[in-house]
Amino acid sequence: MQIIEGGVTAAKGFKAAGMAAGIKYKNGKKDMAMVVSDKPCVTAGTFTLNRVFAAPVKWDKNIETMVLDKMKADKRISIKQLSKIFGKSKTSMFRIVDNLKADGKVRRYGSEKSGTWEVIE
Repeated sequence: MQIIEGGVTAAKGFKAAGMAAGIKYKNGKKDMAMVVSDKPCVTAGTFTLNRVFAAPVKWDKNIETMVLDKMKADKRISIKQLSKIFGKSKTSMFRIVDNLKADGKVRRYGSEKSGTWEVIE
């Protein structure tokens, strides 16, 4: 592995920006960062198991709970419908649902169009 000096954009082909999303601060202070690659790339995310964690982690975990609630209410709800409800891209919603599957909280039976969700308690 080669260590590259510099910030998050030191690696060629990446851009980053900070913005005020209102997740942690309501006064316009920057509380969200976005990193973008010029080309498709592999990404990963992690959650802490600590009792104390940052506001963006809490926000993401709340969305997971709300997604599970929607799946319980409508077992045929699609990723596209969930994306519209939560104002997320399909890619982001797939990531959230993949996390729920990996954690053993939900299973999909059948195809994306005609399948159903099973929420595991």
